[in-house]
Amino acid sequence: MNYRKNQESLQHSQIPNLWKTALTSPVPKVANPKDVNDFRPIDLASIAFNSMQRILLPRLTDSINQFGDKRQFAYRKGVSCVDAVLLLIHEVVSELNCKETTIAKVLFLDFSSAFNTVLPNQLITDLSGFITEPWLLHWLAQFLTGWSRHVKLENGLSDRSEIKVGVPQGGPLSALLFTLYTDEITSLVVISHQSQNMPMTLLYYAKYPRVHVSMIS
Repeated sequence: MNYRKNQESLQHSQIPNLWKTALTSPVPKVANPKDVNDFRPIDLASIAFNSMQRILLPRLTDSINQFGDKRQFAYRKGVSCVDAVLLLIHEVVSELNCKETTIAKVLFLDFSSAFNTVLPNQLITDLSGFITEPWLLHWLAQFLTGWSRHVKLENGLSDRSEIKVGVPQGGPLSALLFTLYTDEITSLVVISHQSQNMPMTLLYYAKYPRVHVSMIS
């Protein structure tokens, strides 16, 4: 039954509404949560739907390897967080070895509520630059829209509510889709400081960018 449903979903680029109704479970981020921001909403979807996402995951991974920013070290074959750290150290040491450089600064950034702020229509537009297969692009457009959820907290269950922004947290495709969403961040930009232009190199691993700025004396 699940195999037939998966085949129909791929052939027609359609996803059953039941698959896009998630059971959201708030998971504490800290030991003693006191505020709603101390919880991370994990969306539990059906086993069949998660299996479907895992089938498509390698295709999106190949897209990142082929078209994505080479300074993104998450979800790419043959590289990891270790490579990002090593390249960051190399960039800093290289700049400090230059005679014109007296100091190098590194800024670590973390996008707050990253998955919850993704704009589906914008992401669908961005995906057209990575996905060359029309059927897959249409399927992903279906995946990103029309979601709803029930929130389960202890023995309570909320009414169903529509989800208009964000990607499901905990899904096999979600982290990878967010990586594609942020790919437009430029790898090399120039900023102005005290009437001088300085190179700024951006490395990122998933949703955690590291900004290295070369300070010229």
